[in-house]
Amino acid sequence: MSRHFLPTIEPFCGPVKFRRHIRLPRPLLRITDRFRHYRLNRIARDGNENPDAAGINAFRPRGSNAAQLGFFERDHSSRFAEACSALNVRQVSDPNTGYGTRSYGAKVIDQSGATAWLKVFGLISESNERWKAETEADTITEVPKPTLLRQISWRHADEFWVARLTTFVAGIVEPGPWADVAADGVEMSWLKSLSTSLEILAQQPCSRIHIQTGIFERWLKRHFRHPPTITSADWVPSHNDLQWSNLSHPDLSLLDWEWYGRSPRGYDQGTLIAYSCHNAELAARLEREFHAVLETDIGIYGKLFAAHTVRNAIRNGWLTPAMTRPVERLIERWEAPLR
Repeated sequence: MSRHFLPTIEPFCGPVKFRRHIRLPRPLLRITDRFRHYRLNRIARDGNENPDAAGINAFRPRGSNAAQLGFFERDHSSRFAEACSALNVRQVSDPNTGYGTRSYGAKVIDQSGATAWLKVFGLISESNERWKAETEADTITEVPKPTLLRQISWRHADEFWVARLTTFVAGIVEPGPWADVAADGVEMSWLKSLSTSLEILAQQPCSRIHIQTGIFERWLKRHFRHPPTITSADWVPSHNDLQWSNLSHPDLSLLDWEWYGRSPRGYDQGTLIAYSCHNAELAARLEREFHAVLETDIGIYGKLFAAHTVRNAIRNGWLTPAMTRPVERLIERWEAPLR
């Protein structure tokens, strides 16, 4: 180690930094190294730097991507109240602001006592791509998903707001994206229904492209010596955010269609496996159920692209760093036969 950059002892709650021109005895150097490893392991175990974090899905990103995706991050509760008044419903549950604080959703009830789900969001532009995707997904048939009951839009000052009233879905599998106890308990019949639903989804008419073929082809050339030839038939309608908080059980339903569009076959299946890879038994069950898709020429690479996408989200601070090694091991296992 250079004498110009030697570690110093910091308070327990703070980072171990490198400062200039300070030399510590070797025993103290070993202590600081041990503390650094302890702290990194603590962060990986808890999923974030909150020592009270409990459970694999407790992690939340420090920032929001709402503005980047064209959503307002403010005044959701006030606009939700306006939507309730316009739709003649009232809120009967705590709000759910989602993973990126882009929207405000809650269970509502109308005058007849019927329950529904109301989601409200503000858009910087009326041509917002996430709203377009969700709207096109309303045309999907024969796939278990919430049904749109009514949609309204209005302007508050110079801001454009949308409220979507859909059928209420109970039994969300997990509170976050990663497989935990509830996901581990899903039955084979449920997995078969999910597999069938994804195949029906892949046959829907869909004009939107989610993953650009050029991006995928550049990724293939960067990682593999003999990439497959891509055809238009390899791009199928996909959910593109298939993780455990977007699935319900025991009655299967696929939720949150903001990313709907065409992607390489195997992308949805690979995404769910990546979010389950820390549970070897569950991941194996999923791979067996999705085998017919995952072992096609394009499915082999579609699942890998999905796993790479999840790993990138971890690296960018969007997902818990605790899952870094399980996802990397999955990628290594899937890439090994292709090298």
